[in-house]
Amino acid sequence: MLKNSIQIILYSIILFSFAFPQEEDMDDSGSEMFNDISFFFDQEAGNTNHLSISGEWIFNLNGDLGPFADTEFMMSANSNYSELNKDVYAQDFGAHIQFDWMANGSFSPFLFGDKSADVSIGLKNRTNFGIGAKQRFGRIFSVSAAALYENETTGIWDDEIEEEIDSLMTFSRLSVRPKVKIKLNDGEIGRASCRE
Repeated sequence: MLKNSIQIILYSIILFSFAFPQEEDMDDSGSEMFNDISFFFDQEAGNTNHLSISGEWIFNLNGDLGPFADTEFMMSANSNYSELNKDVYAQDFGAHIQFDWMANGSFSPFLFGDKSADVSIGLKNRTNFGIGAKQRFGRIFSVSAAALYENETTGIWDDEIEEEIDSLMTFSRLSVRPKVKIKLNDGEIGRASCRE
């Protein structure tokens, strides 16, 4: 699983590093896009043998995406693997995609999806999808509502049969979140939000 995750991330990094610019770029329509790629490798040998590998890729576009004006689009993927004296203590990956159309308008539909796993804590798979919309009321107040679906598979040790069994949890929910966004004198943005 780790080998496949790392291969997928590396192939994605190579593909998107050629397909999109490496630094922030603004085209004639006012769209901004950037790629952020990072890779970390550490190996120590001797009395303590340690290996740590991680990588992350983020693609972000703000502006027009084909026929979709005023769009915020983001994709990201990351993976992490670490072992100490051949004992694995971290093995996880994650992927995220989000699409927010008319992001700065008074009404903004959005959707997102996440997929992740963390073998070191027994999380074999977590998939999360959501679709919703945000409605602005004036300059500082907005309310977002989304229908969310989550599916999670964990490995649980059963002492009776002495083996690991999968536990699957699936649930849906409706999330409503009011938010206040205030621009302070120093240019920073203060946000206060409440979920559900």
